[in-house]
Amino acid sequence: MLQRMVAREVVKPLVAWTLAICALLFMLAFLRASEVLLGSAVARGDILRFAAYSLPGFLAQALPPALLAATLLGLGRLAEDGELKAIQFVGASPLRVLLIPGYLGIGLSLVLVGLTFSVQPAAISAMRIVVQDALRKNLSKDFHAGVFHEEVNGIAFYAAAATEGGGLKEVFLYDDRDAPFLTLARTGTLETRGPSESLGFLLEDGKIYRNEGFYSDVIAFDAAAIRANLARVYQERNQNRVAREEEAPLRLLSMAREANARGMSDRSFLAAFHWRLGQTLMPLSFAFIAGPIALLRRGGQRARSVLLTLAAYAGYFLLARISFQLGNSGALPPVLGGQIPNLVALATGAALYWQAQRRSAP
Repeated sequence: MLQRMVAREVVKPLVAWTLAICALLFMLAFLRASEVLLGSAVARGDILRFAAYSLPGFLAQALPPALLAATLLGLGRLAEDGELKAIQFVGASPLRVLLIPGYLGIGLSLVLVGLTFSVQPAAISAMRIVVQDALRKNLSKDFHAGVFHEEVNGIAFYAAAATEGGGLKEVFLYDDRDAPFLTLARTGTLETRGPSESLGFLLEDGKIYRNEGFYSDVIAFDAAAIRANLARVYQERNQNRVAREEEAPLRLLSMAREANARGMSDRSFLAAFHWRLGQTLMPLSFAFIAGPIALLRRGGQRARSVLLTLAAYAGYFLLARISFQLGNSGALPPVLGGQIPNLVALATGAALYWQAQRRSAP
């Protein structure tokens, strides 16, 4: 009876918070990619695929704070209504009240293991391909002569006129990705077919101008092909997080062994692996913290649950980023750099539970 009551109070807000956070994350991701997804060449199916491939990542981000908020709200309501005091008055230990959040934390951590180790990397790769295809289709359909196009980071493309067959005249191309250079060509075409990660500029009868410090060079050509790596563009737009997240954790371990066999440092791969593994344990860590906080909370503090959720989530990620950087730099062992936030959460939850146990004692 007690377990069912606690489960009813926690599971309902857990579902509601998960849906709300996923919706918020989707809106933020859509706004970030709106210049691509709102192009005239993008179909409804492209947006639906983008949403479907984004869902595993959204769930991985939404489930931990949703469990934290649901536990604080659900157990907090029982505390405010005096039901927890009644439960403790009849001799029930506070540990029994915390079993449901603990079970949920274990279950959600297992869900995150499944997402992180298999589904999420594949979904991120598929979502990248959707965005790259949309970018190529938009650039092909929305190209206008006499207008500078800068859809691809680091490249400015311009053509004075376009022919009916898709050809371009008086082409200007400035590439600032690595070694900056300027290309002027009499004619050219924009190639949007081929591998999804490649966008080609096929130019004819032109010159390439390069200037590196005191050195300058002019190269004349009859035909030239300049390609933009859209996978790299996508990673740059997503703050270079995609490359690490696209690799499955077991693949990171394999890459660490390969680097070690070649005499190279395997620290970055091990740090990334333990970072990913540490994130899968976040729901369990939040369950350890949220339950005792709810037991210690007094009446009239329901509005603080959301603030506590935001503070705990922000504090966890700040500590996780610091410990990851320390593990990546060698100041800490990689395993410790990935698990410090969970160890801190475990110690904090144990201390709060001890305090709740003392308060409930006669």
